Amino acid sequence: MHRIYLYLFFLPFLLFGTGCSRERPVGKIVFTSSRDGNLEIYSMAGDGTHPQRLTNNSANDDSPVWSPDGNSILFASDRDGFWNIYEMNAGGTDIRQLTTGRETNIEPCWGKDGKTIGFISSRDTISGELYLMNHDGSNVRRITHGGLVKEAPALSPDGMHACITLNDRDVRSLAMVNLSTGLVEPLRVPGEYGQRAKFSVDGSTLVLSSYVNGSFEVFTISSTGDNTLQVTRDGAHDVYPTWGWETEEVIYVKHGGIYRRHLDTGKESMLSNGGDAKPDWTQH
Repeated sequence: MHRIYLYLFFLPFLLFGTGCSRERPVGKIVFTSSRDGNLEIYSMAGDGTHPQRLTNNSANDDSPVWSPDGNSILFASDRDGFWNIYEMNAGGTDIRQLTTGRETNIEPCWGKDGKTIGFISSRDTISGELYLMNHDGSNVRRITHGGLVKEAPALSPDGMHACITLNDRDVRSLAMVNLSTGLVEPLRVPGEYGQRAKFSVDGSTLVLSSYVNGSFEVFTISSTGDNTLQVTRDGAHDVYPTWGWETEEVIYVKHGGIYRRHLDTGKESMLSNGGDAKPDWTQH
């Protein structure tokens, strides 16, 4: 009888594990690169293998980001003579133009629901402002008004805020935007100034690049600006940070290569070294 009780007690652990050894998916990384001349979009496995060129034209294709389900990629391109937002399938096929016009439309980002897209546009002002639109390019609405140039938006998973980079004559800082009111509030970050933050899957944490002691380094902070962790300390200008697996890994760029670092162990792996920038990872 005791053996039966012991078996029943340990059965859930045998079937489902203890939760301490979850397998991290390799996933895929999409990024922009000048390795073949002009800016084009590439993808590779999350361990740096199987690189694949997704766009191939004389124009510049930039700022790629995965859709939440990993089936498509948003990016910006000047292929029609002006910068606009496009979407393509994960393999680089079926390219669809989402914005039109002679104004600059750049740096797209997805909402967690896959139905909302954020981007920066100069359509109503000389400086860039934050806009939202539906997945098909319809219902464009302006969120921010006036003030400093806006860059690099990231939409929070709850759909209520965006973290943006403010550019004041090439001096950058981070701010949180209320998507309902358009209110812009500065975000306290470590170092002299921060830029290009990305929300974690649950929205509780941001990964960002900040200038400290003469170079850009990668940090994580809570979405309220607390609980700072300095991830890199190599003095090598670590930029374009994004999340890997949940909040356990970060991916970033230095010396034109893409790197991946585990936050607990500090182990760093070089994934590419070909004039690459702006990586984005998906587990799909």
